[in-house]
Amino acid sequence: MVKRRVSILMLCFSMTGGLLGFFFGEWLIDKFLLVWPSTVLMGMYFGILALFIGIMCILAEKIRPVLISASWTSKYYKSSLKYLVPCTLVLLFLCAGLFQYIYGLNFQKARNIDDIVILVDNSGSLKDTDPQNKRFEAVESLIAEMNVQNRISVSVFSDNVNKVQNMEAVTPEVKSNILSKLDDYKIPDGRTNIKGAILNAFSDIYNAAQDDRAAMVILLSDGGDNFNLADTFQETLEPYIESNIPIFSIGMAGSDVKMLKRISQATGGNYYNVSRVENVENIFNKIYREKDLRLLVGERHGSTSYSILYSIMRIAFIAVIGAIIGISVGVLFDDKYIARSFALGGLLAGIAGGAIIEAGFRLAPWMGFFHRLLADISLSAIFALFPFAVGINEAQNTGKKNADIRKESSSRGSRDIGKTQSRSF
Repeated sequence: MVKRRVSILMLCFSMTGGLLGFFFGEWLIDKFLLVWPSTVLMGMYFGILALFIGIMCILAEKIRPVLISASWTSKYYKSSLKYLVPCTLVLLFLCAGLFQYIYGLNFQKARNIDDIVILVDNSGSLKDTDPQNKRFEAVESLIAEMNVQNRISVSVFSDNVNKVQNMEAVTPEVKSNILSKLDDYKIPDGRTNIKGAILNAFSDIYNAAQDDRAAMVILLSDGGDNFNLADTFQETLEPYIESNIPIFSIGMAGSDVKMLKRISQATGGNYYNVSRVENVENIFNKIYREKDLRLLVGERHGSTSYSILYSIMRIAFIAVIGAIIGISVGVLFDDKYIARSFALGGLLAGIAGGAIIEAGFRLAPWMGFFHRLLADISLSAIFALFPFAVGINEAQNTGKKNADIRKESSSRGSRDIGKTQSRSF
């Protein structure tokens, strides 16, 4: 008779494994995001998540067997450990890496972000915030990474918006021109006209727009807007929202953090806080390097930000990953019923996890850590609940089958007794 029930201990242990995998995965993203290929990074992310879930599920059944017989701990426990790494880490590394490769391809004529507008605050407060003009060194460092395939526009703003460079391809001559002109703005002065800088930037993007190119804006400021941006916020940012142009804002000491976050959140960009002016250069380069990065567990930028195709792809791929995690854990117990129920639970867990990440980055793109946490908990918890639902059906079928057997046996017994009595006469 096949009988399945929920193991509360396994549920708790599996969630613990999900948390451990999550924290390890976050460490991988932080350390190797721009070092490893995205396929390797996502393969390791989900492979390690599956490994920790598998370890904790085996440990739960070792401590208290519920889903399988107690004899498993003495006969098959070591075999499960033997196949743990191939069934979890290796299998998920290969599958997630493949899915990430497909997800990273450009479909529907998706455009890379090749046009970049840099807006640099030069108001009077920068005399104290950035007395050595490190912000201009950050611009120089960013430009040095670009090539002729990129186009760049640079503006410096205080009371007015001063154009340093119109949108042009980043040739050696353009680089030299930008560096020389920035020297004219080494003495900060005036107030902070963020509104004017944003309006000016969109005009530059619009006038130089090409169908096969996408754009983004990097906004650096140490203060709050003094030109009524708050009163005309929707009107000012609407063109960016409609055109899927993200604004990445960087707030230095004394900046209006609330407003800068609001700007980035409205346009699909990110906000970065810089407590030390020396770190501005690192943030500039980070934004540039990650602009076209499209991870299964990350935010999309540019023309794919609200793509239905990529939304479906993400949810579908994570759903399959969830099913594979469920199957891999079930195989470790060498039981087809557990593998089948875990696969179904894992599929639904993956759908939930993928939907959490997709909706989360659309509604609150700055909370990627939290979205991945919820998704990983879903992947590690939901599948462990499914032996209960499947078990009822199996038990009912088994009970019905046993009742039929008893009925048939009773009928045969009656016929045999009748035959015996007939023979006695």
